[in-house]
Amino acid sequence: TLSGQFADGTPFSFELNSTSPAEGGDIFAPNAALSVTLIIILGDANQDKAVNFSDIPPFIELLLSGGFLEEADINRDGEVNFMDIEPFIEILIAG
Repeated sequence: TLSGQFADGTPFSFELNSTSPAEGGDIFAPNAALSVTLIIILGDANQDKAVNFSDIPPFIELLLSGGFLEEADINRDGEVNFMDIEPFIEILIAG
């Protein structure tokens, strides 16, 4: 099953069957292609689709724990570290 949410918030779900659909399901050809666009909002450390002061605590938690969240890797170097602090602040101020 492929499921998710469209940009407008509407949920979707597809049964990815190549031979016979489940009851009410969808069938896709073996060579079918699917394109997915993942939208990352840099600075959105709490992943609520907005960058604001509520992102500060989870951002700090990631810095202290050494954890990783793509939205918090502001300088896009593959790590959430102190090099992300200044650009994070700039995003907060601009928002």
